[in-house]
Amino acid sequence: MTKARIYFISETAPVNTHASSVVFYRHLQQLTAEGYHVIWVTDHNSYLVNHDKVKQWECIVLPNRRWYLPPYRGKGLAQYYRFEYYYRTYLQKIINNGPAILLTHISGQFLAPFAAYVHKRTQIPLISFFHDDILELNFYRNKKSLVKNTKKVLEASVSVLIVSAEFKNNWPQYSSKFTLLYPLPEVYHPSRYVTTQKQKATFTIAYAGAIYDEMLPCFERLLYYLKDTNDRLLIIGDLEKTRSLSDRFPENLVCRDLFNKPEEAFDFLVRNSKAMIIPYPTEIKLMPWIATCFPSKFLQYCQLNLPTIIIAPEMSAIGKWCSNHSWPLYSADYNPESLSKLLNDRNKEAAIAQITNLNAADFNPQHIAEQFGEAVQREIKPITKCQ
Repeated sequence: MTKARIYFISETAPVNTHASSVVFYRHLQQLTAEGYHVIWVTDHNSYLVNHDKVKQWECIVLPNRRWYLPPYRGKGLAQYYRFEYYYRTYLQKIINNGPAILLTHISGQFLAPFAAYVHKRTQIPLISFFHDDILELNFYRNKKSLVKNTKKVLEASVSVLIVSAEFKNNWPQYSSKFTLLYPLPEVYHPSRYVTTQKQKATFTIAYAGAIYDEMLPCFERLLYYLKDTNDRLLIIGDLEKTRSLSDRFPENLVCRDLFNKPEEAFDFLVRNSKAMIIPYPTEIKLMPWIATCFPSKFLQYCQLNLPTIIIAPEMSAIGKWCSNHSWPLYSADYNPESLSKLLNDRNKEAAIAQITNLNAADFNPQHIAEQFGEAVQREIKPITKCQ
């Protein structure tokens, strides 16, 4: 028996890939298993890229272009006209008097504020995920429109799920709505994977995931250190991004493309790496979003029981976490002395011991999933009237 409808309104596709997409995929999979009817409301461009990966859920696809639709603007009458057209044409007849809830991902000026608009028209409770502060991701742009649209979503939200407490510093007027919810990792069951027997690790350290331009100098500094050792670094990510590094450090660096599914990457990393690394610039201004974001890959590496080296500014969200939790594999710089300490096996063993406690408490996937499920259940209310 279906419990309620979950309208996930976002350009971010809930697909089994990486970053926020895979987190939403896991949460929505859990809600579906519990009997909720999940509907992904997205725009045509986002749907085209991901339509073959979201077949398990109903989709409502909003057109990006029509001859009678003016170019989208994140403000004023152009935004209002677009939102009103979307609501009346695609949602008003579908949203009924049954229980429902709206979800969105605060990640831009398009469908997140549209979710706030739908809440305004229907009074369906809105829960928002806040994984990266949009102002920090778009620090080079005019902030006036960004602030206005983000405020629309925060004001409309009954609950905002943040990945670090630092969001409260940026948006103190909404802090009463904020609840810390770490990114949901997949539970690692070795029996699901190709090999259950860990072989002798091929790589000393490994990185897997998105590669930002700002991270390339970090990898370079690390590789200069490894050049005088027998250690090797594996990078799983965009090969075009790492091509120049591969050419310059052929003895110490191996790069390969992203796997099709996270599970394939998990199996490869467990079998082939001694430790993982999350390398950020030493100054927040070079990657402003690390002030608030909390890397979801860290929780996943812990699930894989892989010690994780973290290099990040002390005032970044992950830097503060490492300091507060006395993480043995943390450094705020890339000095040779620091890198030598991070690669020390004794510190890796200490990290593995701490991982056991984290996986049983703060990073426990079941606990995180239950926390989200309770938030959804708490806010769902029957719809009494749609205007």
